Amino acid sequence: LQFVIGAPMQNCALALYFFMAARHGKTADDLAKAERYVNVIVFFYALSTSIALLLLDQYNPIGAVCWVVGSPSGCDESTFQGGSSDPELAIPCERGENAWLYGM
Repeated sequence: LQFVIGAPMQNCALALYFFMAARHGKTADDLAKAERYVNVIVFFYALSTSIALLLLDQYNPIGAVCWVVGSPSGCDESTFQGGSSDPELAIPCERGENAWLYGM
């Protein structure tokens, strides 16, 4: 699912292409040159973040899919608020520390 980050990035690039064509009179040839670079950048960004999160043990199951969450569910280091303020009730993360940061 992390690889899907490329979809909104491609959508943004497409909107930029239309803007450049309509507002600045860029031709299809001009935009085709830029399109190659944008496609490569978007693909490698999505691929590299997916691999990095895999290597950092950030993916954990949530129902039918895996996503960037802490494991076990609700562990202290995986939420923005930091979980329980009582150290005795704190649940240590086995995987997915700082998942709230990576899952944005």
